[in-house]
Amino acid sequence: MPKPSVPHSSPTARDQALAWFVRLNSGDATAEERVAFRHWQAADPSHQAEFEKLAAMWGRLEAVEDPRRVSRRRALKTGASAIGAAAILGAGYRAGVWDWLTGGITTDIGEIRTVTLADSSQAELDADTALSVNFSDGERRIALQRGRALFKVAADPGRPFSVIARNGVTTALGTQFVVHCANDGVVVTALEHAVTVRLDGSADDAQATLGAGMQIAYDSKSLGSMKPAGQTEVAWRSGKLIFEDESLISVISDLNRYRAGRIVLFGDGLGALRVSGIFNVRDPGGVLDAIARTLPVTMTSITPYLVVIRPA
Repeated sequence: MPKPSVPHSSPTARDQALAWFVRLNSGDATAEERVAFRHWQAADPSHQAEFEKLAAMWGRLEAVEDPRRVSRRRALKTGASAIGAAAILGAGYRAGVWDWLTGGITTDIGEIRTVTLADSSQAELDADTALSVNFSDGERRIALQRGRALFKVAADPGRPFSVIARNGVTTALGTQFVVHCANDGVVVTALEHAVTVRLDGSADDAQATLGAGMQIAYDSKSLGSMKPAGQTEVAWRSGKLIFEDESLISVISDLNRYRAGRIVLFGDGLGALRVSGIFNVRDPGGVLDAIARTLPVTMTSITPYLVVIRPA
C-alpha cells in the first residue's frame, strides 16, 4: 500500500493535538518543543480540548493495574482502548502530521529507507526514526528527534555537517557515522574517518574525537568513554538486532520500533535487567520469547498490540 502523502490543507486541531501528544510522550521532546507546545495550547481553546481528549483515552490504557487479575470483560475493554490508541497514534505518523509540524523526514514502524539530502549526502533511517534538515551557506545541521540513522556525508570543507541529538552535537566534514537516540542516552559510532562529539553548552573538555571503528555514548550529564564499536549499531542494516549486555529498557525501546503496538514494563528494577543476543528484526516475537526464557519476568499479551512485562 502506498504511503499517504502529507495533506496540502492545514491539519485540524485534532490532527495537531495528535502530533503534539505523540511528540511529548516520545521521551525525546526538547525544551524548545515544550515551549512551542504551550504557545499552541494558548492559541485556541479547541487545541487544549482536543489534547485533553487524547490524554484521557491514553490514560485508560495506562490504568492497567495487574494483567493477571483482569477480568475477561475488562481485558476486552482495555484491549479495545489499546488498539484504538495504537491505531490513532500510528495514523498520525503515517498521515504526516509530525512532518507538517517540523518539515522532517520519518520512517514508520519496521520501515528502513535511505534519503539523499540537498548536498548529496545520504541519511539511512532505521525504523521509527525522525529527523529534520537545516542547511545554510555556512553549515549543514540535522536534528535527530528519535530513532537511529547512518549518515554518509558529502565532503564540503566550507560547511561542516552536524547532527544534533538531545544535548549533544556530532560534527564531521566527510565521513560515515551512526547516531542512535537510545532510551537511556545517545550512542555515536564512527564508521569512516573521524567525528567530534560534544555536549551542547558544556565546557571545552566535554568533547571527544572518534576515529573509524570507535564509539561513544552520552546522556544529559556527561560523555562516556570511547570503545571499539563492534556491530551493534550497524546490524539493523542487515536485518539484525544485536544486544551486548544492554539494559532491558533499552532493548524494549528498540523493539517497539519494529512491531505494531506497544511493549511496556511494570515493576521497579525491571529496566535495569541485562539482555544479550542476536535477533531478526522481522521476528520481534523472538526477542520477547528470549526475554521470557532468560529473565525473571512474566509476560502477558493483553491484545496483539499490548504486551506487559512484570517481575516474576
